[in-house]
Amino acid sequence: MWLLDVETLELHEFVGSQVPAYAILSHVWGAEEVSFSEMKKAKHRAAAQQKAGFAKIKGCCARARKDGLKWAWVDSCCIDKRSSAELSEAINSMFQWYRGARLCYVYLADISNAPSPTELAGSRWFTRGWTLQELLAPRRILFFARDWIRIGCLEVAGQRAVNWFDLRAEEEKVAPAYLLAQLSTITGIPENVLSGKTALTQSPVAQRMHWASRRETTRPEDRAYSLMGLFDISMPILYGEGLDKAFTRLQYEIMSRTPDQSILAWYSPHATTYRLLAESPDDFRNSGLVTREAAGDVKVVKPTSFFMTSLGLRISLLLADDVGDDGDYYWYTSNSRFELGNGRLSPGDTALALLHCSTPADDGFPESAAPSLSAADPPTGWSGPQGETLARP
Repeated sequence: MWLLDVETLELHEFVGSQVPAYAILSHVWGAEEVSFSEMKKAKHRAAAQQKAGFAKIKGCCARARKDGLKWAWVDSCCIDKRSSAELSEAINSMFQWYRGARLCYVYLADISNAPSPTELAGSRWFTRGWTLQELLAPRRILFFARDWIRIGCLEVAGQRAVNWFDLRAEEEKVAPAYLLAQLSTITGIPENVLSGKTALTQSPVAQRMHWASRRETTRPEDRAYSLMGLFDISMPILYGEGLDKAFTRLQYEIMSRTPDQSILAWYSPHATTYRLLAESPDDFRNSGLVTREAAGDVKVVKPTSFFMTSLGLRISLLLADDVGDDGDYYWYTSNSRFELGNGRLSPGDTALALLHCSTPADDGFPESAAPSLSAADPPTGWSGPQGETLARP
């Protein structure tokens, strides 16, 4: 991990337990960002100072000095992107680097000193893919306007402010409680998650995907890579593979670590292929209220692990033919009046696959998330039950 000396602006490398206390910057990239090579050598540093991005580095280091810290990390100049190995390590470590920082500075270059709720919500910082983990990972965040005037702070519950820094030593332009409510409204992330009262891992997969569904990145693959930390995932970085492949790999890794079926609780009106996994975070835009709790009769079915095979996804789900007027499901079972093929589906038949998760219905009560599936002929080499191979319409 490369860190900037806040006094000399020189880069120094630290490994493992040698990493000292540091501040970390969260910002939106703009024109003329300063690179690693420009900061590494003194002969290039003078020229780098003429770039627009250098002011952010200088401001971050000045603030770190004020807060009693000797080191700072800025993504634009503390990663040697010429090395694919170093870039991959940095991306896989990013969430932990933000989590491990003593302080995180969120620099909002497009915000004035006393922002209105509308102005704050309009900041580009809330639209970028990478800044999602930069909001959720740190334990203490200070928010700054364009001229480095502090406008608010956010501290994770249970983390005590150390004696060398008082989070309330300065007058806040936005009160902490009000800022928390604003951040929740802007991002769609519940206040209890933002404050740390509820652990990130307690949020369903679909909810975490939903938080990223309206964010953008410059490189398409980064929409997937920027989510790895939210799911405690590490995987190879393969720029050029495209968003579809990168996001599919991410979902494979998530499924290998959790039985959370909400990863299948997505909807895309533009889907043109038969698939169970989403193509991008966009498909989770309607999944913000999904919970892990099953609804109704589905509670009697214990969720089981599911995994990908060379032939597709292997998962056990309760199937229903329809939903009655009373809200009850008509099951596909050997005793059901909707029996098809001795309790099995035939190719071309459709069914509702009831996931072990739910969403609020119009009446306020939870209802099962139930994607519609269509039975298809089993693929060559299929060793499971015949007539029960399902694809998503």
